[in-house]
Amino acid sequence: AADSPKMARATGASFRLAAASQGVEGGPRIGRIAGTFAGDLETPTMLLPTRRGAPTHITPDHAESLGAGGALAAQVSAVHFLEFPNSETLRRSGRGIHQFAGLRKYFVLSTLRDTLHPEVSDKRNTKNSVHSNTPSGYRHVNVDSYMDTVLALKPDMFVALSDDVGTSATRKRLDKSLQRTKLWTIECLARAEEAECHGIMLAPIVGGNSPDHRKRATEAARELQDVAGFAWTDFGTGESAKERLEAMEISIGMLPAEKLRYAAGMRTVQEMLQCVALGVDLFDSAHVHEVSSQGRAFTFLPDPHNVSEKISRLEGTNGHVEVPYMVNLKDEAFEKDPLPISPGCTCMACQEYSRQYIHHLLHSRELLAEVLLQVHNYHHFLKFMHAVRDSIRDGSFHDLQTAWVGLYGTKEQV
Repeated sequence: AADSPKMARATGASFRLAAASQGVEGGPRIGRIAGTFAGDLETPTMLLPTRRGAPTHITPDHAESLGAGGALAAQVSAVHFLEFPNSETLRRSGRGIHQFAGLRKYFVLSTLRDTLHPEVSDKRNTKNSVHSNTPSGYRHVNVDSYMDTVLALKPDMFVALSDDVGTSATRKRLDKSLQRTKLWTIECLARAEEAECHGIMLAPIVGGNSPDHRKRATEAARELQDVAGFAWTDFGTGESAKERLEAMEISIGMLPAEKLRYAAGMRTVQEMLQCVALGVDLFDSAHVHEVSSQGRAFTFLPDPHNVSEKISRLEGTNGHVEVPYMVNLKDEAFEKDPLPISPGCTCMACQEYSRQYIHHLLHSRELLAEVLLQVHNYHHFLKFMHAVRDSIRDGSFHDLQTAWVGLYGTKEQV
């Protein structure tokens, strides 16, 4: 391996637990990641997925406009930088991913997985490497190549290399997964310590659908001292939402409360709320990207704190109102609709453009349509996450979750 480069800036990102809802251990909680490139980040929140460091469909200036003055969060896959540019190019430039990709206002978590195109080819993994799909094709990624890239990216935090397996894995294959992941995690930690990157690594928790292996993986991960937290890395490999929730429930009570918790591969908002209810601090999801890519826009109530009051104000003479989860702006109904995407929304897309214009862009196959939809949808979702954090502070999170699921729980599939 090449000599491990030392970080050009201090890597003092650290997680602090601020409060738990109503003091319930293992329940929803407020945290803060301090000392990041972009400043402090409040949790729980969602990581924006990226492709080669760029949030999909939007430019860096649009990406920076999504926040309300505070830091945002992005997930960057290290395998996107194995080639063109590679770690050596990034290292020689002296610019980490924040400056290279214009993510100056973002907390960046570097991982192995690609959130937008998660694939597991575990049958081709070896005792020394993961067979991973990169923008240049499939490559075998070992600890040295992975950590060379991570250290060149200079993220705020990163997840150690893990041997993720699919839901059909046998017990023998799961045994190998645990053994390899434990060894690779220790080796990644050693490389980080050598580069003076202390306390910024998340230890992966694997185990497939086996409760026994999940417990053993959790026990192995929590034995590590100098880690920032823990990550469920093997979701999105064919398991159901129920199985993902059960896997997290097995681990959550075994983990130290003061450490960060990250879950990869959440599919729906309802599932993200279940993560928050368990006490997960960070999660990634392709859901917002998928909604935008299909010409749809979020219109659900982003602040369900006073959901009953808001619905009563909207109710018609029949005493019932349909509060849509999203709208499909490709529909003919929006061809002459002069309203913004979501009336009252303060995002750039809603302030400057109408539904009928975006309808026109979609049918003209103009790329600007997805840009505007992505700006709106991320702004809308981040506003929702702000309301979620407020509800944890005042002890009303479970009321918010119940109200939200009652309104939209069956309507959010793309």
